Amino acid sequence: MFGIRRRERDPQAKLDPGDSIELVWREGIRLVSAQLENADSLDRKVAPLIAVVAAIIAIAIAQSAALGSAAALVVWELGIVLAFLLLSFRLRRFDNVPGLPAFMRWANSPPHEVQLQFMGNLLEAYEQNQRSLAAKELFLRWAIYAMLFALLSIVIVVARIGGETNGR
Repeated sequence: MFGIRRRERDPQAKLDPGDSIELVWREGIRLVSAQLENADSLDRKVAPLIAVVAAIIAIAIAQSAALGSAAALVVWELGIVLAFLLLSFRLRRFDNVPGLPAFMRWANSPPHEVQLQFMGNLLEAYEQNQRSLAAKELFLRWAIYAMLFALLSIVIVVARIGGETNGR
């Protein structure tokens, strides 16, 4: 007869609860490590942007005579970009699994008991890291939008200044 055949479970094969605890623990550690790497990756991208924006602000201030009244606008807009970049870059609270001193108290316990005891800490670290990463990404996104707006303003200012010098 056609149909779905169900495989009977072997009544002798019993799962060790330590196996599932180990699986959840390893996956939690992997996810928290990936979050920390993601935060480091974002910081490595933001640091050069901070330097570039600060340099452009310095150039705009130095060229304020040539830019005229538009210099204040450009510096103001780039200052907003710099503020968002700094907010994205600033140190946030990122958690990792409990440190060595916390584990030392459990040194004589079986590994699955230690993992079970600190499973809540692992979940709390994951959730805190998610919140911190979301804030970091939000400020970076705002910095990019502000940067695009500032770039558009710079293009308009340069075109206006170029038009004034050609018209004289």
